[in-house]
Amino acid sequence: MSLSDNEVRDDLAPALIPKPGAPSATAPPPGVRVDRLIVKTKAGFALDIQDLALAAGETVAIVGANGAGKTTLLEALLGLRKTDVAEGGIGEASLQAWARSPRLRRRMGVLLQRTALPFGLRVRDVLDLHRRIYGSQAQAVLEALDVPRMRNFNYDWLSRGQRQRVDLVMALAHRPDLILLDEPFTGLDQQFATATHHLLSGMSSATVLLACHSAHELSLADRMLWMRDGRVAAFAPPATLVKDMLGEYALKVSLHDAASAERLRARAQGAVRLVHAPRPEQLHLFGGSDLETLAHALIGEPAIASVEFGAASYTDLLHVCALGDTHA
Repeated sequence: MSLSDNEVRDDLAPALIPKPGAPSATAPPPGVRVDRLIVKTKAGFALDIQDLALAAGETVAIVGANGAGKTTLLEALLGLRKTDVAEGGIGEASLQAWARSPRLRRRMGVLLQRTALPFGLRVRDVLDLHRRIYGSQAQAVLEALDVPRMRNFNYDWLSRGQRQRVDLVMALAHRPDLILLDEPFTGLDQQFATATHHLLSGMSSATVLLACHSAHELSLADRMLWMRDGRVAAFAPPATLVKDMLGEYALKVSLHDAASAERLRARAQGAVRLVHAPRPEQLHLFGGSDLETLAHALIGEPAIASVEFGAASYTDLLHVCALGDTHA
């Protein structure tokens, strides 16, 4: 049976929640090895990953456009997607064992884009459920996300940001040594995005795989996994990818019309490594020191509305990976 891009195996979803029990004995964080992982849909391949390895204790950020396969990869590793091929392991156990074993699942912390809980629970009920399942609950995690203040709130009536904070507690408060997060900063204001960043930074003994869409999230990563059309396009430290894909500098130019932008694109040939056009009358040019010379030359020209020059950044890298790259 094939699944559409948005279908998840409902029959496997209960397996994600481990049976109540005592906390697992302390164990070193597991590495993750994917020899081959294939998910097919009626439209073709939704995911085809080969020879992917995460070191124990490493944090890896998954980036890419909508539909690139970020969530599908996380759900396939969790056993929530029907896979056509699933070869590899987490630590000393197979991928399938982690999806089935209550003992192994208690070592995991998971945040997906949607959480299915019984209707009518208050936040205190959700916290009690977490404590019964995992056998431990770090008060410091609850306090960092200001969740105790919401204990009497109805979970179903929480705002997007409030619910995200409770879901993060469910993923992190038992101090798991394997953490899978799907866009953990979504819905959070600056205060709680910073708090979540500090929490994850402090979990250096855990192996973390997170789908991300912000430079703040990406700054947590030891390596970045760029996915495109369900496959790995690049896998390296973010700073390395900025240097290799973009270059040292970014020159962002707004022009008065699209025709002027096309003339500037032609003029910049040889001075840029990559060109990205957010809008027809805008160009983001990336490359080396020649861009600084070009930036000075553009100041004051009649066709130019604004010029911004600086170091290429993680935000630039995310935009290029999400919206597509255009080589000069």
